[in-house]
Amino acid sequence: MQINLTIDNDQLIDAAAKMPLADKLKLYDKIKDDILRYRLEALLAECKTDGVTEEEITEIVEHVRSERYQNRH
Repeated sequence: MQINLTIDNDQLIDAAAKMPLADKLKLYDKIKDDILRYRLEALLAECKTDGVTEEEITEIVEHVRSERYQNRH
């Protein structure tokens, strides 16, 4: 059996507020997973590199670490 419902955001939020805690946690986990997947995809798209070598990355990382170490004191 398939049921289709159309509800607006306020109705959805109100329905979630009335859920038992266990169901709220299931909903939270699903939403959290979706948000993490979205953020990871956005981050990967933003961080795409065009021909940056591993050596260049290592050099930059070492430089940042050195600066942070020097700024600690």
